[in-house]
Amino acid sequence: MTSSFLLFDIDGVLIEPKGYRKAVFDTVVQLLKEIGEEKLPINEEIITNFEAAGITSEWDMIPLYILCVIEKSFENNIPENKINNHEELVLFLKRKINQPKIEVLIRLISEFINYFKEEFSPSDSLYKQFHLDKAGKPFEYLKRFSPWVVDYWIGNSRDLEKSVALRYFQNLILGSQQYKEITTFDPIIETESYLKKYDLPLINNETHQRIVSISTIENVFMSAITARPSNHPDGQLKTDKTAYFPEAELGLECLSLGEIPCVGYGAMQYLGITKGMLADSFVKPSPVHALAAILHSGGINLTEALNDAYDYLFNIKKNKVLEFFNKHSFPIEIFIFEDSIIGIQSLSKVHDALKSDGINFKFTAFGISNVSNKIMALKKENASIFPTINEAFSTCVEGYFKF
Repeated sequence: MTSSFLLFDIDGVLIEPKGYRKAVFDTVVQLLKEIGEEKLPINEEIITNFEAAGITSEWDMIPLYILCVIEKSFENNIPENKINNHEELVLFLKRKINQPKIEVLIRLISEFINYFKEEFSPSDSLYKQFHLDKAGKPFEYLKRFSPWVVDYWIGNSRDLEKSVALRYFQNLILGSQQYKEITTFDPIIETESYLKKYDLPLINNETHQRIVSISTIENVFMSAITARPSNHPDGQLKTDKTAYFPEAELGLECLSLGEIPCVGYGAMQYLGITKGMLADSFVKPSPVHALAAILHSGGINLTEALNDAYDYLFNIKKNKVLEFFNKHSFPIEIFIFEDSIIGIQSLSKVHDALKSDGINFKFTAFGISNVSNKIMALKKENASIFPTINEAFSTCVEGYFKF
């Protein structure tokens, strides 16, 4: 009997992340207003271009978009002198004449992918590139006139105490009460949770029933693989203010799928701390993320799954992972449902690594999107494209499970 593993991204696949979207919009509006750039709010077209470039975390999108706006404002209105502090920056931006165009900002976003380093988040990759490159690419005008602006916005994008963008965004996402409970910081703004108020399920009743029914079949294993912040692997909540927000778990609970195992950003943060590395070196498109999700879906507790995935990929300690796959029925099939390329890339790397050790599995990627640039990127990863998870899952079930 075939062993089948199903990996689900959450945002854009199971959930329409309207809470995240509105939190991004409102955070950007507030932060741009504070520097005199409120005429260039972020929009859906810009966000889809971020996602097409593999930038899926709002923790990256927000500060990087603000830097794009400032960079192109400098390019269109070249300062006469260096701008040395926040007050001078605000005065300059309020006086500027030539507003950056959206298509110019999007073009700059599309260039970011050239500078990404797999072991770093997009923000950290661009921050390192900025300081290594003599010209300061991709923020050449900021390098000339205000290099401190890049330090301010992406030097500490994952540090809740140092990043105003992260604090404001998380305040909106969690709601002021839970934000204070988790972080111990006083809320910046009084609000209910944007996730609870605005997120919408993308799965219909039939798909929900099918997911629940198939999850009970012997040799069928499921997990969520997401960059959403999540709890500590041991269920702890207040361990680290930069990572352990239970947003992935909240999303699955809202879908009445809380029993599905989940591997989110909190798991990667835990692994990074224990191994002395950055969390983003393990998040998809890293193969660690997909391999840990597969192991966890198959019944291995999350902490052990993370360590086994790490040992297999980094320490050449392969026995546990190979034993896991060898105890399952062959052929092994793995299905992934994603709205961006990074989860598919993560699984593809796992496939190649295991193939070299004699473990062959077939994997099928279902790309969920109706946006042209995202569809194009997904097709390059050999994904079959569907407008929603409902059509994709129906095709999967009828084609592979005969359910």
